[in-house]
Amino acid sequence: MLLSPRIVIAVLIYLSVLLFDCSLPLGVAGGVPYVAFVMVGLWFSRPYVTVILAVLGSAGTLIGYFYSAPEGVHWMVLTNRGLAIFVIWVTAVLIIRHKIDTADLEQAATVFNEVAGGIIVTDARNIITKVNPGFSRITGFSPDEVIGKNPNMFQSGLQDKNFYRRMWRSISVTGAWHGEIWSKNRAGEIFPEKLSIVAIKDRKGAILKHIGLFQDISEQKNTEATLRKKSQILQLLHATAQHANSAKTTEAALQATLADICAYTGWPVGRVYLPFINPKQRLLPAEISHLEQDPLLLPFQQEIEQTVFEPGQGLPGRVLASGKSEWLADVSQDPHFSKTQSATKAGIKTGYAVPVLAQAEVAAVMVFFAREATEPEQDLAQVLDSAGRQLGLLFERKQAEQQLQHLANHDSLTGLPSVRLAMDRLTGALAVSRRNLTQAALMFVDLDGFKKVNDNLGHRAGDLLLQGVAQRLGACVREVDTVARIGGDEFLIVLTNIEGRETAETIAKKLLEVCSLPFKLDARQAQIGISIGIALYPEHGDNADQLIKKADKAMYRVKRQGKNNLLFATNDES
Repeated sequence: MLLSPRIVIAVLIYLSVLLFDCSLPLGVAGGVPYVAFVMVGLWFSRPYVTVILAVLGSAGTLIGYFYSAPEGVHWMVLTNRGLAIFVIWVTAVLIIRHKIDTADLEQAATVFNEVAGGIIVTDARNIITKVNPGFSRITGFSPDEVIGKNPNMFQSGLQDKNFYRRMWRSISVTGAWHGEIWSKNRAGEIFPEKLSIVAIKDRKGAILKHIGLFQDISEQKNTEATLRKKSQILQLLHATAQHANSAKTTEAALQATLADICAYTGWPVGRVYLPFINPKQRLLPAEISHLEQDPLLLPFQQEIEQTVFEPGQGLPGRVLASGKSEWLADVSQDPHFSKTQSATKAGIKTGYAVPVLAQAEVAAVMVFFAREATEPEQDLAQVLDSAGRQLGLLFERKQAEQQLQHLANHDSLTGLPSVRLAMDRLTGALAVSRRNLTQAALMFVDLDGFKKVNDNLGHRAGDLLLQGVAQRLGACVREVDTVARIGGDEFLIVLTNIEGRETAETIAKKLLEVCSLPFKLDARQAQIGISIGIALYPEHGDNADQLIKKADKAMYRVKRQGKNNLLFATNDES
């Protein structure tokens, strides 16, 4: 194993000193040369090398004492040797201490220079004396630009004087402060940082310097903001789904969703428009809105709640026509936005409209307005579209419920009320007549010749005939009256609040007339008649069962007498 040059030199020095000491008379050389030998330890990084050198130096001193020429004063030389050994070890200790301190300083310097965060050192007057490379990476300032200046040059202005007063009070009392603060970099950009300040004091408690350690936490803040926003979005989606699932009416769900979206976005105005067909589709403002408490918004709100939109007209109309969301970044720049003047006075800048789709049809349009001119945000747009879809499912469910209810109360072929609904309508009509002291009439209608059409022309022709009869019967009565199909070719007609027998007879004759005209059944025609039995309230009975029985018997009397006619019930029929 080859020895290092330093070890070889150290050995040569030791042998030279030992030879020199032994060759001189006793007491001349003494132990001083060995002190120089021990100082060779400065060449080596390991402290134990210095210990070895001190041991060798001490041994050399004793060897030199015994092997030197006997000339000299014995006790003086002995004392000299003892002092030499003492100096040797003192020197060794100092060298070791120096090495340890040097290693600590090197380690501290490494940490100071390599740490990712920023370090700033100030004197007792809070003047910057030193900064590390991490400081320059974060702030953009070089050391020459900040040394000799006060750290208040980095203040962002987002914290007031009370904030800094409390911070320095904490440093003065506890010797440290930890927290988050907004600072300004060289480019003038404001960024958040996590800062720790420690006061370094002497033994008497006087402050010598301050050391500040900080980290740029912009990425952490952005992550927190993103997570917070996602959490709010999930809460909004959950609330919308809850409204869609638990609301008793579509209006209640729309109102709750409108309020939630405005609360989430901070938008001051929200409005719902519902489609109306008369005769073509248009959007009418519904009594569903959200308005921030601000008098400046009232004129704008009043204007939009009085406006009807045609397909393609205005922001809601475009959504009605396309079935897709529309974002109007700046209403003042849109030539098709008709409320620019009132919007400008109210401070409105941005508009956003979201469709509520049910079975791919626009069931409602939610319109929002904001005071900031912004570009569409993808996350927000997705949330609003999702809210529209959730509400659309509610509309579909309500429509399905209405269809089921309609099927339960109406004839599937003709669309006329069923027997159950007809009885409800008859009971209601009797209640109205009883309260108003007026009359009501019940007509029992049976088709003459329906079986022949059904047998000769087929069931489809029979179905078409029943549908045609239903349309003609309905066209002869008022909206307050009821036409119902109660059997294969049997119908009930309830006349509400009539003046007397003459009114019922006039309507019955009209029914005979229109039903005697030919019916077109695909490529064929058919002609039938009808037999009508009429019972009057209160003349022929005061409840539904009595009137139905008597009208039915009157209708059968018509059948026996030749059909295609009308007859009133008689009180002797039971």
